[in-house]
Amino acid sequence: MFAVVFGLSACNDSGTADGGDGSAQARRDGKAVVSDALAVRSQVPYGLVYSARVGDAVKAGDSALISMIKGLEAKTKAGQGNFEDNLDMGTLQALLGNYEQATGFLSRSAKLKPEDAATANNTGFCYLHLGQLPDAQTELERAAGLDAGFPEVHYNLGYYYNKMEMLSEAAAAYEKAVELDPGVPEAQYSLSLAYYYFGRNAEAIEAAQAAVDLDPDHAGAHASLGMCQALAGEVQLAVKHCSRAVELDPKNASHHFNLGQAHLGNRDPVAAKAAFEEAVRLDRSHAEAYHGLGNVAASEGDDEAALEHYEKAVELNPQMGYAYYNIGGLHAQAGRYDEAVTALKEALRIDPMYPAPYLGLSRAYYQLGEYQLALQHAEEYIKLTPNDTYRDHAEVWEAIAHLKAKLGE
Repeated sequence: MFAVVFGLSACNDSGTADGGDGSAQARRDGKAVVSDALAVRSQVPYGLVYSARVGDAVKAGDSALISMIKGLEAKTKAGQGNFEDNLDMGTLQALLGNYEQATGFLSRSAKLKPEDAATANNTGFCYLHLGQLPDAQTELERAAGLDAGFPEVHYNLGYYYNKMEMLSEAAAAYEKAVELDPGVPEAQYSLSLAYYYFGRNAEAIEAAQAAVDLDPDHAGAHASLGMCQALAGEVQLAVKHCSRAVELDPKNASHHFNLGQAHLGNRDPVAAKAAFEEAVRLDRSHAEAYHGLGNVAASEGDDEAALEHYEKAVELNPQMGYAYYNIGGLHAQAGRYDEAVTALKEALRIDPMYPAPYLGLSRAYYQLGEYQLALQHAEEYIKLTPNDTYRDHAEVWEAIAHLKAKLGE
């Protein structure tokens, strides 16, 4: 969720690049330094807090930023410098993507001023990027304890919880970040994804729309808004926003996948197929895109191609239960009931609370003459869908009565 920032040469603990004698620093290509400075100015990631003087240098860019970096390198050389110098140098290194070096400077600023929330937050931010999640948690929770009104800390905690698959906690943290500062598109976008996951689609739309309003060129926010609009049945709006996401970030395979889903919802299999194929071209391991191609083929009556795509999807992602369900359905349609049972049981192994495979298994077992198993799975389907209003509910109750009669119950 954080922007990717490409950085200067890494500094070691002596404060100079590479060898420690300053020679590598002297050899640094001036053009590369300017390029890196411009990258920082244009891609400041949310979640990292910087001082007014760092902010001014980043905004000014080029010579002001390079001058500040060189000045701080001299001041903080060999573990020297005051609290502000080490905090600013650590923050700049984080902005440049040099997270290991950043933590060295930030640890010095923490020793000089242990109660500073910005230092703890920025250290936690770096640990997130280094994949050191327990250390990130420690620093971010310490930052929140030092200053609970610090929106960046709550955003970073949301990112941490998301990484740990603690999704309720992630949603609460993003809510807090937005409550404290609703004017940050990245926080609104992350909140929209959290709401979408929990089925709170109206709130997800509101947060995604807020992100788009704040930053009309935020590709992720358009993608999120498109997904939410598709779920709300607003298929034309879904196509509009998913198309905008693709325009803004054409190399992102997931945006093409989302556009394919939107086109399917808009009953345009030709456009859907083109979008899924582009997703696969960009990312050969995109299991969901192969599944989307399977759906397109199935909608066109090409069961052989659909089966091939679904099987590729589960090869790439063996935990894709709904793909196994579709595989089972295709086998059943072709009269391959043993193969259907195998695939549908795999779908239930992945998610025992997934209702549809129970109904598929009931029908397959019936065709195999396994009436007790057919009854058992039909009844399980009813248990899992007590408020089901689908038209097949009456059919299932009729099948249950038929099976009980057949079994003499």
